[in-house]
Amino acid sequence: SFFYYNRNERLWNRAKEIEEDIPHFISILATYLSLNRSIESTLDDIQEDYKHHGFPKHPTTDMLESIKNMIYRTKMTLKAIIDKHVLSLSPSMRMIQTLKKIILFTEIDQKSAAKSARMIRAQTLSVYKLDLYIQTLLVETSSLVDITIKVMATLNIFFILSFLKIYKNIYLRYVLLI
Repeated sequence: SFFYYNRNERLWNRAKEIEEDIPHFISILATYLSLNRSIESTLDDIQEDYKHHGFPKHPTTDMLESIKNMIYRTKMTLKAIIDKHVLSLSPSMRMIQTLKKIILFTEIDQKSAAKSARMIRAQTLSVYKLDLYIQTLLVETSSLVDITIKVMATLNIFFILSFLKIYKNIYLRYVLLI
């Protein structure tokens, strides 16, 4: 398991970085979609936004670069690229599923895709808040269990000491009676 963890740690960290960045990515994408632009035309601008804000080597920019290269090389649509090349695009299935949903809405209308992107972003943020709340509860629960164990250990020691005192008194009485 140690070798498995070390081999896949970088991949997991990339997936985590991408998933933590989903709300920001969706926000930028929704802004461009509300301007009635296609997703394919916004990939360069989104990548430039990441570079402008100091994240030129972010895994999301790598994903966008690979999508752009596939569009230029294969002349496939974005939907076909995401359907066929899921594993080579991103280690985060959550990001790919989010993109799929938004792309399906762009087939209807750019404005509705922007609205759906905003709704997906709001849902993603609420899931992150719920996750943070659950983590907080777990930390509080583990600290309460830790405190309880320490108190119980102290009470057990007190009980053992008091039992030894009683036993000593009984033993001394028994020895003195003999």
